[in-house]
Amino acid sequence: MIGKNLFHLTIIILFFNVNIYGQEAEVDPYGEVADIQAAKFKTPGSDCMEYLAEKGREQYKQMKVGATTVLFICGESEIKEPPSSRKFLISRMNGFDKAVLNGLENYSKFRSQIISEQVSYALNAGKDPNLVKSALEEREEVLNEEEKGIFDKLKDLANTKLDKKLKEEGIDPEADKEEALEAIAEIVESSSFNNVVEASSRVAISGIQTAKVWEVCKMGKPCRVAVLLARTPEQAGIANAMLAQSTGSLKGPPGKPLKTKWKVRDVLANVGTRIQRDENGDYHLITVSMHVPNKGGSLDTAYKFATNRGNGLMRRFAGTVISSSTKSAIQEVTNIDNLGNSENELNSYLDSLVESNAERAKIPGIAVIAQGPVIHPVNPEVNAVYTVLKWSFNSQKEALKPLEAAQPNSNNDANSPTTDASSNTSLESEEADF
Repeated sequence: MIGKNLFHLTIIILFFNVNIYGQEAEVDPYGEVADIQAAKFKTPGSDCMEYLAEKGREQYKQMKVGATTVLFICGESEIKEPPSSRKFLISRMNGFDKAVLNGLENYSKFRSQIISEQVSYALNAGKDPNLVKSALEEREEVLNEEEKGIFDKLKDLANTKLDKKLKEEGIDPEADKEEALEAIAEIVESSSFNNVVEASSRVAISGIQTAKVWEVCKMGKPCRVAVLLARTPEQAGIANAMLAQSTGSLKGPPGKPLKTKWKVRDVLANVGTRIQRDENGDYHLITVSMHVPNKGGSLDTAYKFATNRGNGLMRRFAGTVISSSTKSAIQEVTNIDNLGNSENELNSYLDSLVESNAERAKIPGIAVIAQGPVIHPVNPEVNAVYTVLKWSFNSQKEALKPLEAAQPNSNNDANSPTTDASSNTSLESEEADF
């Protein structure tokens, strides 16, 4: 009897243990709990990539969106100054600028690999006539119009470097084809040549707008920001019209009426140069700029600084087009090559190139359409001022008329209630129009 009971007890214990082990096996350490934990460390750059995936879009690929074709690029950066700093809002603007640069740099690296492959293919074809036709066909398929414009110049530059290398090493390209092909690979894969290709491909990107932004601030950590950059043929056309002072127009599908009242969220969520189509399908270029007045400083001066920055953003949007014109980009290849491998010097040079072109651009029709005070929730005690600038085909047309158009005046005074600082904040803007 005791033996029978002991047998039953053993069976029960074994069943209990098997059941426990089975339950433990069902808890996947790489499953939902791990995903929740990992999500705590997610950055705005991840939000940008996830947003594209949810929309069925891909980064670095030109895709049909409605009636147009859009190139999407994500960029990310951090805000150097802590939220408690009086310089936080200025640092925030710089952070978004760096996020834009980060996106353009990453895209130029991606495209430079493709351009380098085509340069290598072309140089190899020069040593083997049988490859010429296929090299031309592939080049036509994989390079966009801007890249085709600078391709020949890059190929000439690589050929010059190749001839110099072959001469210095005493290689006869006809007799020593294998060594000549190795020399081609060394040149095209060198860091100095890759720098030239990357910088040249960055110069070739024109008419970029900040289509969407994300911002995350967590207690004890630097705030991080991300931007979704977008480029369409229409945007390049708008930038060219600004430079040419065209009185024509460009229409798209009807959008939303332009804002007449700007809340704090609207001001903080609109970064850089953005495109908006109104209810009639007319395109408008919008920039929002801020400035933090010095303690006891003049508000007039603060508004002036904010307006000047907005004007600069408008001109920068157009200035990239001047820099990226085929003729200009071809001329810049040699200048970029002469700078060598210094990334800081290269970035400074490219920035100065766009700035100098932007400053020379005479763009009529830029007007302030809104202004007022603004704060950031993480530091509501620091007040800034903002201005909203707008350019459109119609405003440019009006500005070019003789002294006929009257400018309406409006005064917007806003008093906001005192609020406590919020340590953890996140911001996501609406998507701009294309």
